[in-house]
Amino acid sequence: MNNGRLIDSIKAKLVQRATPTVIGKIRIGEKNERGLPTSLDYFKATGSYADKYNNEIGQVDKLQITFPSNNASECCNETLEFRDKKTGNLLASGDGLNWKVWNSEREKYIPIEMNLEKMTADYGKPDYILRIKFIILQLRGVYGIWELETKGKETSIPNILATFDNIVVNAGVHFTKVPFDLIVEKVKSNSPYKFARKYSMIKLVPNLSLENVMLLQEYQSIEFNNLLTENSINQKMLGVSNVPD
Repeated sequence: MNNGRLIDSIKAKLVQRATPTVIGKIRIGEKNERGLPTSLDYFKATGSYADKYNNEIGQVDKLQITFPSNNASECCNETLEFRDKKTGNLLASGDGLNWKVWNSEREKYIPIEMNLEKMTADYGKPDYILRIKFIILQLRGVYGIWELETKGKETSIPNILATFDNIVVNAGVHFTKVPFDLIVEKVKSNSPYKFARKYSMIKLVPNLSLENVMLLQEYQSIEFNNLLTENSINQKMLGVSNVPD
């Protein structure tokens, strides 16, 4: 034993690698009074900390964010998913060749290798989904990860991937030191019909403005360095206003 932890090589055989804890999800859509899906021109939080998000941020179309891990695949992950049309249960997910497929007899997902054409023949048309995990810099006192997913394969997904991958290439593992603006806006489709459809589009924009850099620096240094000192805890409990929130 070393510092209360198993040897890494032994632990890897016993448990799966941990991923950042998600405390809530950010959405750009909801169901209307008739139960039909509708897109939004602002971000909406769900989960246990939705009330805190609503009180401190509210209905905004821009979030100032940073990514929580220098493992790019944990922060920005695209996948193909096959779901049961009746129940919505996940049947299989993968990258187009490598899949995790639900095995009802063993009651777990089994890794297999199969081309997309064969998977589509067996399971139908998949959903193309991009998920990003991030920290909201405007939200103080909660140090959890938020998740947003999009199926906008012609709009949101290309924009997010192009921006994210470019920053990762240029900044390497230091991309966690880059603050971003996450933006949602309503745009009108190029449909030739009389009533062109409006939909929400997400943009990811690196923004090294003074405001964003200061928020990031505060998050990465002041917040965590002072979080668990005896002095900061006592001051927080007493409600002293000059302690960073």
